[in-house]
Amino acid sequence: MHHPEYCHALGHFFRAYGGEVPPWPVRRAAMLTRCEVLRQFCDRWEPNGPGVRQWQKRATATADWQA
Repeated sequence: MHHPEYCHALGHFFRAYGGEVPPWPVRRAAMLTRCEVLRQFCDRWEPNGPGVRQWQKRATATADWQA
């Protein structure tokens, strides 16, 4: 995970917004969706540019994260 040292704080974070911590598959899917949205934004700005490649790399790294 990107910030594994803060996993213990997830419950507090989500409760502050009135909810419980979503299951790992839901959180992971949300992160991957966000990576894709940002990749598409970069692709519209500069097709196949460095931003597109950066978001592809970030999505690949995120997909490899384990709970």
